Amino acid sequence: MLGIFGRADTSMQIVKQLSMVKSAVIRASAALAIDHLTRSDPAPIAEALQRIVDQSKGKEKRNIVDPDAPLVEAIYRLRVR
Repeated sequence: MLGIFGRADTSMQIVKQLSMVKSAVIRASAALAIDHLTRSDPAPIAEALQRIVDQSKGKEKRNIVDPDAPLVEAIYRLRVR
């Protein structure tokens, strides 16, 4: 819903709440919404996502799917712009 009804500033609000989300599916949906909403000046968003990924590197991950994988993909897409 945030991806559809959100504005450009909504993407940073999603990023701020993303560190509490542990589910890979929810993180993937959030990463898609962030990618969709971020049109101008993607560098701060990419840096904030990178900090989240860096913080979770040392933590144990019990899921088969890496919960940070969608965030890393979103970081790459934002940095290319």
